[in-house]
Amino acid sequence: MLAHYHGQIWNAAELARSMGVGENAVRHYLDVLSGAFMVRQLPPWFENLGKRLVFFYRTHAGAELDLLIVRGTQRYGFEFKFGDAPRTNKSMHTALEDLKLDKLFVIYRGARRYALDPRIDVLPLGSLAELAASRILS
Repeated sequence: MLAHYHGQIWNAAELARSMGVGENAVRHYLDVLSGAFMVRQLPPWFENLGKRLVFFYRTHAGAELDLLIVRGTQRYGFEFKFGDAPRTNKSMHTALEDLKLDKLFVIYRGARRYALDPRIDVLPLGSLAELAASRILS
């Protein structure tokens, strides 16, 4: 059942209801699986932005960011897209402004690297190794 919810917002009540057990039991099972390194939970990110946020970065209005990396004073955002030609959207611009990102990287399955905006670069998935070498991801 947990695998079915992979990559989604954790809802213990929904999972408990589908399994016919209490929420405390579901949370206990998740703790056991996490402790055994069988699952990994993405911990919440908190900063007082004056906005209502949940878990990873998501505003109440629906703007999202898949990954935020903070290295010293530098902030890098990452969006992962399945499409062949990613474009900017309101969510990206909201994340840039709210989180004061230095750069937003859009990772996609294509082969070409290009800029969507002075602070938004589109990178092929294979470029993550290059980013790691540049010490952004390490």
